[in-house]
Amino acid sequence: MYFDYYELKRPPFRVTPEINSFYTGADRGATLRALMYSISHGDAIVKLVGEVGSGKTMICRMLELKLPDNIDIVYLGNPRLSPDNILQAIAFELEIPISNHESASRIMMLKSLQEHLLNKHMQGRQVVVFVEEAQCMPLETLEEIRLLSNLETQQSKLLQVVLFGQPELDYNLSSNHVRQIKDRISNSFYLPSLNKNDVSDYLQFKLYTAGYKGQHLFTRSAVNYIFKASKGLMRRINILADKALLAAYTQGSPIVTKKHISSAVMDSDFITKKQKLGSIFISSAAALALVVIMAIFIHTFSDKQADVAEKTLPIKMLKHTPGSLGLNNLKNANPNVEAILEERYKNTKKWIKQVSLSNFSIQVLLIDADSPDRLNYFFNQEGITDIMQHLYIVVLHVNGKKKLGVLYKDFSTFTDAQRALKNLPGTLRQHGPSIRYLKTVLTESFSTADSSRRD
Repeated sequence: MYFDYYELKRPPFRVTPEINSFYTGADRGATLRALMYSISHGDAIVKLVGEVGSGKTMICRMLELKLPDNIDIVYLGNPRLSPDNILQAIAFELEIPISNHESASRIMMLKSLQEHLLNKHMQGRQVVVFVEEAQCMPLETLEEIRLLSNLETQQSKLLQVVLFGQPELDYNLSSNHVRQIKDRISNSFYLPSLNKNDVSDYLQFKLYTAGYKGQHLFTRSAVNYIFKASKGLMRRINILADKALLAAYTQGSPIVTKKHISSAVMDSDFITKKQKLGSIFISSAAALALVVIMAIFIHTFSDKQADVAEKTLPIKMLKHTPGSLGLNNLKNANPNVEAILEERYKNTKKWIKQVSLSNFSIQVLLIDADSPDRLNYFFNQEGITDIMQHLYIVVLHVNGKKKLGVLYKDFSTFTDAQRALKNLPGTLRQHGPSIRYLKTVLTESFSTADSSRRD
């Protein structure tokens, strides 16, 4: 699979909930804390609603993990229970010794359940019933849930209920037959879909928790396409991201582009036929555009790499001088550092003109351009002179801010860059080194107004 290729320790985008990679953004963390507070303070009935694949089951698993030890949880994964069956199911989960459940009268089961819950209460314990897919629960059973919530002492509820359901649950609760249970719901929570920024954060979070240490693996247009195709639903995001990573891996791509998301969309059952037709159109249009661009490129430019670099790379970057970057005004600089920086910058300009844009490099430092003193510290490190000839200083524009970056060597393949990253000298490991695609790095040297040229 693609795990080794992208240096991942485990699959980043599983469809099943993973409690060790719980995403707290998009109100998920706040909702979890609010539910914990509501349950711990004895609310009788609490409701959590969200679309299919929005993360309700993950919240349920996190509650099981995070709630205090004095809270006993009864988990009902099958909501299609009759009123009598739900009593039996709760009794079974609580290991209440009721003989011959099928023939036992409802009154006897309720009596045994109440006695058991009173004993739990006397021991300082709470009992909470988690009902998943509650939108599928019959209305008569929902009414039974309300009656069970009546079991109480003078101060506390003996049985609490948390309903996890899709938006249809709200519709069911609007029925006159169960209007009383709606009045008993102490708190209602809703899990929103992820917005575009959330999707980007979510992808990065899942990759990092799986062991990824590089820069953004999904391009901006890829993230936008995932957002559009998934409608911000986590399960769909996971499916598309996993398929796209596999597509990128099979093509030997170091990044996931819109083209790879398009392939994932075509291979996903939840995508409508209209969306798939749109995906085919996008892919075809992109391919046609690429053919036209390549034809123009070949016709316009010579085969010499230096000429290509002069016309492809940012001219602004080549016109910078050490003085314009503040590199001649370093505080407490080693007398030799200024000369070293000037020399490295000149060598960088020569390197840019001849290096292949399809190569990779290792970014070993990234700082604000208005803080050049940090370069002084970096180049003053012990042992840096031994590798000085392989270090290059570049000027970047990241999120509208000018940055200074230091790159280490260039490599023709991603695998070679990975190998070099693992064997970096200690002096280059202190600032979070990462592999960068040179075409992407050097494109970042354009002004912010030209940022749309990245993908």
